[in-house]
Amino acid sequence: MRKWKSIITAASLSLCASLATIGFGGWIMQGSKTAQYEKYHDSTAQKVAYIKDGEKTTYYTTIEKAINVANGKANTNPTVFVIPGIHYTLKNNGTSLKTVTINSGVTLSLPFQDELLFEVWKVDANGKFSVASDAKHATNTTEALLSPETYRTTQITVGKNVKIENKGTINVGGISGSAGGGNCPAGQTCNKFTEIVLEGLNNAANYQLVNYGTINNRGRIIGSDRSVLGLENKAGSRLVSNFVVRENKGGSALVGLGGGLVDGVLNNLSFKVSPFNRVYMPNTMVKTKTNGGAIVEGIANMYGNDSNNECNIPILSSSTKKDDKPLFYVASPSYLLSEVYVDSLKDKTGGQLIDKYEKMKLDFYGSASMNYMSMSLTVPTFGTRSIKTDTVLFPVSYYHEVTINRIGNTGCTFSSSQDLKILPGGSIVVNEGVTFSIGKMAVYDSFTDNIGWAAHVYPRNLAAGNFAVSGILLCDTFGGFLNCGSNRASSKINKNTSIASKEVRGTPGTSVSNGDYDTLTFVASGAVSIDGNVSSIRNLESEKPYAGMALNGTFCWTMPSISIADENGGMSTTLRSKGSAVRIQISNLLPYQSFFDTKTVVWHISQKSSNLIIGVEAQKYSYQDGTLGTFDFGVTSVPVRGTTWTYTIYVSLLDLTGQTIVSNSYVIEVKK
Repeated sequence: MRKWKSIITAASLSLCASLATIGFGGWIMQGSKTAQYEKYHDSTAQKVAYIKDGEKTTYYTTIEKAINVANGKANTNPTVFVIPGIHYTLKNNGTSLKTVTINSGVTLSLPFQDELLFEVWKVDANGKFSVASDAKHATNTTEALLSPETYRTTQITVGKNVKIENKGTINVGGISGSAGGGNCPAGQTCNKFTEIVLEGLNNAANYQLVNYGTINNRGRIIGSDRSVLGLENKAGSRLVSNFVVRENKGGSALVGLGGGLVDGVLNNLSFKVSPFNRVYMPNTMVKTKTNGGAIVEGIANMYGNDSNNECNIPILSSSTKKDDKPLFYVASPSYLLSEVYVDSLKDKTGGQLIDKYEKMKLDFYGSASMNYMSMSLTVPTFGTRSIKTDTVLFPVSYYHEVTINRIGNTGCTFSSSQDLKILPGGSIVVNEGVTFSIGKMAVYDSFTDNIGWAAHVYPRNLAAGNFAVSGILLCDTFGGFLNCGSNRASSKINKNTSIASKEVRGTPGTSVSNGDYDTLTFVASGAVSIDGNVSSIRNLESEKPYAGMALNGTFCWTMPSISIADENGGMSTTLRSKGSAVRIQISNLLPYQSFFDTKTVVWHISQKSSNLIIGVEAQKYSYQDGTLGTFDFGVTSVPVRGTTWTYTIYVSLLDLTGQTIVSNSYVIEVKK
């Protein structure tokens, strides 16, 4: 008897030790309780995930255990559902790397509610936006990712030194939406969402979430801080994430900008101006490496014909198929490093314009190319409509900071069949060893938005767009400021040194007329080749126009609007007496002023009467003003009534390299 007691006692101790080792995390609780599971059931263990098998639901108290069980049934394509509202951490209690693998055929889903993974705002029979969840009363223009404490429901943290290898599918749930009319933006996560937080690995050179399969992300994948190497998309993998458009006005505006109703009905839309100025993908807020051969797709949610409609946009891949070409072509060994982080937008004087927005940093390594963007939008009644950017300048906005780099010392090329415009706040940097080729490029120093409505217009007073080349630029037509920032940099502009960039004037969505062009002339710093003639130039004063293209009288920048005003700010029609103050007003600052040393500004003014008999000799004035704003000058002689006095004004100043820049003379005639 003692022998049996010993055996039973040893077995009991062994079982207790096993359970202690497993902890609550290893317990399995089954919905259809059997005597076997009831025997060891502990009601204090929190259920965090479950797997459905027909009518049977099995709950688990660790996500790792649920994945492990699902991996054993991968041939049946099981789904592990994380229970909505759970905040759970995959922990590593040891010192060595802990790897959690999701096998091919297995899906890990993080629903924001019940088993709902993704929802899109729809219009009900009464024309009201709604979804099949209790989120239907939410404001569908909300940018929920910027208020996670309000809209995040489920959070899974991948703890320090825990690695996930995804060979199956991960769904990060969320509601995306778009309002109608001028209520922007479109496609953003707008209400409940789920989140994966990555805390990083002890080996700081490796990524924590390695994707070999598919990740559908309409919630958020984020690092615990910006130093974390988060997600790596391997060749053959697929990442699908929200694509946000800030200026979507709905179908009528797209049709108007694309040629009109007839072209819209015939699916023959062709744009003369980009129908949007700001597009971005905010949902992957962690450092991400996308290798050549991986696929990135955007999910846009565009309002049209009284409905919100989803469409897939090929963003990045190595596909060369005509109907499947991505916006960016990247093949092995090239890759893209990307990051989205929350930033505040400031104007060029440091004043805050936007408290929080999602900044995108894109660093290309190795040879790559850019094509036009294409989306196939299916709307009620009309069916599928194509929206392409092949006929316009694609916008690089303040949301984008782009660099193009070689890998090691191996030279590379970045070619763009898509023409580009860099708007204020946007940036593209071409580093040494990179040859960048493009047809048309426009770089804006200031921009007035007539596409956006109400609070959604493009912000004003931002720093000028930045296009800096330390490699080689090959371009047909260029307008704006080109910064050749290296002794090894060179640029060749083959055709035109000015560009006419079409922008919408008047009511968006109605028409685009021939008067709707913004003309940007060329300004350069560094070694530039125009029509094959290389020179080290600071401006184009000495350059003859190419092929008859006028460059504002061959000068590199345009004179601002100037008016003569009296001391009260009104237009001066008479100068009453000797010593009267006359104010020179500048209504628009000179473009590219950040490249000038304003301390060297000198205004040169001469006045002369049209009546040579009774007039006095021309008098000249020079003012070391140090500003491009306003200033006063005093009159040293009294103009004679009935004569016309001519004020000839020009400005001289030095650029930051010490080169003299002189404007065109500006003549004002004032009758006294």
